[in-house]
Amino acid sequence: MVSFAADGGLDSSFESNGAAPEILPAPVESALYRIAQEAMTNVMKHAPGARTLKVTLAFSIELISLTIADDGPGFLMESLDYGGRDDHGIGLRGMQQRMRDVGGTLTIDAYPGAGTTITASVPLGSPPEQMSTS
Repeated sequence: MVSFAADGGLDSSFESNGAAPEILPAPVESALYRIAQEAMTNVMKHAPGARTLKVTLAFSIELISLTIADDGPGFLMESLDYGGRDDHGIGLRGMQQRMRDVGGTLTIDAYPGAGTTITASVPLGSPPEQMSTS
């Protein structure tokens, strides 16, 4: 995340909570990595004025959760056009699909003036052979 803070415009942090399992299924690793990548890119593209970006990876016995939060301008979820117009919402739809592919969920909390928080959660213990590899 150094490149996000290189110009001094965005204070970024990473935090890990809980004990990570020795091995995560490759599809879960890939999905979480791509979601983090897309969410952080969205902050840079769509959150002018954001000053902080916080990434948290949390492990429990049953669940792994990745949370990406910014203090940018936020948005109204209703303002997204999921009808296929141009590229509006494509990244968010892709994140949602990645979580469905690994049996997880994606939560998006966004409010005008209050930033955006994206949380991807995947139950641990799912047999890897049941997960797609998209």
